[in-house]
Amino acid sequence: MVAVPTRGASLTEHRVVAAFYDAFMWPQEVLFLRRQRARTAGAAVGRVLEIGVGTGLNVPYYKQADALVGVDPDPHMLEHAERRVAEVAPCPVELIEASAESLPFEAHEFDTVVCTLSLCTIPDPQAAVREARRVLRDDGRLVFLEHVRSEKRWLGRLQDVATPPWKHVSGGCHWNRRSVETIERQFELEHLFAKGVFVQGSARPRAT
Repeated sequence: MVAVPTRGASLTEHRVVAAFYDAFMWPQEVLFLRRQRARTAGAAVGRVLEIGVGTGLNVPYYKQADALVGVDPDPHMLEHAERRVAEVAPCPVELIEASAESLPFEAHEFDTVVCTLSLCTIPDPQAAVREARRVLRDDGRLVFLEHVRSEKRWLGRLQDVATPPWKHVSGGCHWNRRSVETIERQFELEHLFAKGVFVQGSARPRAT
């Protein structure tokens, strides 16, 4: 495992958010996110890229992966991820400081791309999804776990109102993004499961 700063990476540093992220997420992890992470990361096979690896909460679940490359623009998040990798990684892992909108990889390098609770935070999610499509093999798969804007009118409006203040204290998280629509611009959905404002699924690259 090597953490490599990448020239041109988005230097999004959130030391405080990184320090408390796992504790903040713990209730949701216990209630349901661990199961969803296990399904999502557990479906990743071959050479795997995780976009927005954060503190590495998905790392223990890569049981079928041959190797994992995790990217994140935040060096403080990667410090926490390094410790988790050292303790629980089930496969070889490389951690790279890089922006999801400009991935430092050649085209078609990966069999699976994983994205969990990241499209809400990435500054340009459309660019990130295009990059995911570029580095994924044509017969590869994107697997994802995201929260999205609710289809319920009142809840969607509440998310709209809450997002501006929330993103300033949460490292840039947008509660109200329509991430499935963003994914569908580059991928064809093959599976989608929704629970409240969370969606978990998989998709194949659209033909280019």
